[in-house]
Amino acid sequence: MLQIELGMPAVLHYQPGPEVLGLDPGEFCDLSVDVHVNPRGAHTEVKVEACGTVRLVCDRTLNEFCQHVKGSCCVVYAPAVRDLKREDRDRFDEWYMSDKGNAVVDLAPVIRDSFLLARPLRAVSPEGAGVEMPIVFQDAPAGTDERWAVLSALKNSP
Repeated sequence: MLQIELGMPAVLHYQPGPEVLGLDPGEFCDLSVDVHVNPRGAHTEVKVEACGTVRLVCDRTLNEFCQHVKGSCCVVYAPAVRDLKREDRDRFDEWYMSDKGNAVVDLAPVIRDSFLLARPLRAVSPEGAGVEMPIVFQDAPAGTDERWAVLSALKNSP
């Protein structure tokens, strides 16, 4: 758990293990997180900047490679969303409810999501970037499943 106190301004630095955040240690490593806590009256703004290394498998070469990733998010903890001004609501990625009595919150889920969202959707290694991807395929060999015949007819139609 990575807990912060909401009522006090702070700049914090963490180097959590992937297990603490519920991430796969075989996939994520060298994690570093900066947290900026800014109380603003009834609500508290929290900005998370996360960076680390993720192990990926290249979509083109199927080789493993490591890539540096960076992610960030800005969340607000407030007694109610209605307490925020309309223009303030658009500045935040997430809103969380908090009571005045609950001044300590766990940031692990927010930080975990930052790392997962920073992971690239298409994993292309540096050596795989130059590999041509085939976009025109040969005709299917004889004896191919007849269920594909309809698609083949569409491909051959004008």
